[in-house]
Amino acid sequence: MKMILERWDGFLQEQFDACDSPFKVGDLMLATDVAKILDDQEKLNARGQQIANSPWRQRWQNAKKLAVPLAKLGFGAAATAATGGAAAVVAPISLAIMADDASDLMGQMFVLGSKNEENNAYREFLETFCVDQSTLDLIEDKFQKQYIEKAGIVDQLKSFFQNANPDSPLPDITNHLVDWLNKESAYAQSDDTQLQKT
Repeated sequence: MKMILERWDGFLQEQFDACDSPFKVGDLMLATDVAKILDDQEKLNARGQQIANSPWRQRWQNAKKLAVPLAKLGFGAAATAATGGAAAVVAPISLAIMADDASDLMGQMFVLGSKNEENNAYREFLETFCVDQSTLDLIEDKFQKQYIEKAGIVDQLKSFFQNANPDSPLPDITNHLVDWLNKESAYAQSDDTQLQKT
């Protein structure tokens, strides 16, 4: 396991292959924070004031664009529960909490893609984050679940988001998933043709 983690660390030192998206790391991080309070106008106004007086102000418009679909998909509620409830959201902006929320969200993207394969709205939203649905369609759900549980991807994403420049491109974790499948999973031992990176 240590050797596998070292390989992942090496892969991540080069960063994940960049996602071709108009949104950046900082946009997603702020969006996960905003999604938690979209249904509370008072808290949203308070957070907007904090952001207006912070270095995050340039991210506000993109964050709002991402926060609405995130909340509709249930990520806001899940993050609120994980971080102790909406009462804490008007506290100072926390890079650590936003990094945790963004990495949890990116990790859940594969599960979300599997459960909603036929929903075009989900497909389009996931493509924003370079989650390639056609690749997911080729991969058995059990391998997607194992990837989240065994690859250490959420912890690696937390490290990535905590250390990434907010202007960095979003990571393309579909390619990371394909590498893991081809090298580390039981799929690597199968007779199937190896998957190609997108």
